[in-house]
Amino acid sequence: MKTSFPLWGLLLLSAAGLFFSGCSGGSDNGPVISALLTRQAADGSFPLFSASVTVQSQGQPVTNAAVTLVSPVPSATPVPLRPVGNGIYEDIDTGDFSYLPGGVYVFQVGIGGTVYSASATAPGGISIPNHVSGMPVSWEFPGNVNVAKIHKADSDEVHQFLTNLTSPWSPPAEDLADPSIYEVEVSCTRNVLGAFDGGAGDSSFVKIEDENSQPVTNP
Repeated sequence: MKTSFPLWGLLLLSAAGLFFSGCSGGSDNGPVISALLTRQAADGSFPLFSASVTVQSQGQPVTNAAVTLVSPVPSATPVPLRPVGNGIYEDIDTGDFSYLPGGVYVFQVGIGGTVYSASATAPGGISIPNHVSGMPVSWEFPGNVNVAKIHKADSDEVHQFLTNLTSPWSPPAEDLADPSIYEVEVSCTRNVLGAFDGGAGDSSFVKIEDENSQPVTNP
């Protein structure tokens, strides 16, 4: 299915509670914790890794939390996320952690002697061929949102595929038919609503995303 709906608009809907899987353990009165973990790779370049956690209590930012990420790679040593203001804690492309599709990542947030914890499995492991003859596109670990976008070079022509795709996936032949270069972008996202235990707010969530884009030539 093709649509003109903006690709990343789907992820905004995800943050609103659509396309989320659920976990128990939340409460109406606990802190609201939003955890994001992403890998972005483009054109075979070195990928960008980022982790970010936002913590609020009763609508106000929590600025004195102790926030850590336990990553399966390079080791299971907790990585502290640094406060950057307004209740946001992050680690962006420092080399302190990496991204392992299928690996389990654990976020831990300590507030006033209480530790709130959540874990989720990273989706992705996306493979995009560099020529149309190498299709299909594939990924090892699906998320609960798997989408794609194709942009034809030197053109405003964009095709977006926002149904939940399954691997392997081949774009419609007509979308790659003209002799040209096409930027093919695939995103696998796992959203878990209510992921944090320990009495965190019901709207707390974890979102882990693997995004890859690659120029594909024809011929």
